[in-house]
Amino acid sequence: MMKKDFIKYKVKPDDSLSSITFRMNMNKYDLKEFHNQNCGKMDKLWFESLKGVEFILIPTAYISKEEQEDQLQKRLPFAQDLASFHADEYNITENIQQLNKSELEFNYNVNIEIEQKAAQIIAKTRQKNFKKNNCTPDDKVTSLALACMEAVSPIPFIISPHGKISSFADHKTLVQKFKDNETLEKLLISFGN
Repeated sequence: MMKKDFIKYKVKPDDSLSSITFRMNMNKYDLKEFHNQNCGKMDKLWFESLKGVEFILIPTAYISKEEQEDQLQKRLPFAQDLASFHADEYNITENIQQLNKSELEFNYNVNIEIEQKAAQIIAKTRQKNFKKNNCTPDDKVTSLALACMEAVSPIPFIISPHGKISSFADHKTLVQKFKDNETLEKLLISFGN
């Protein structure tokens, strides 16, 4: 996130958005976004041309999105440290606002198991103890959704060297587990009735 410290730069007749960002070593989209978020009633920037624009607000402590991403990466744990960094289980609460209806609250636990396989780090996740408004759900739609999650659990993800999820591990096996699940097949049949 960019800081709100800025200078009010007086636009010269031969200035363009690109020429200013080049001199400031900035990305023109970031400058445009910063200016438009902070200019209040001043002219908004929409185009490359600055014709009719008197001033541009330029951040004094500019950090590009790439630099922000690099700083974030440095704060994330290395993949080899994930097992000691994460808890084995997390308690999750999600609140969903509904138009003209009462709020829904979902509570569940997520278990995470980290393992090293060859040159990859795999995080297996499993959701359990699902509650809807503090009750075990008994409607068909929720039962079907939970059965679908259970059919493929635990869900294995490949963790990148930077500690982020990069993809599913063994996607074909997940799909096959889903197809082979008899309980899910019975639920799908009952769902149609």
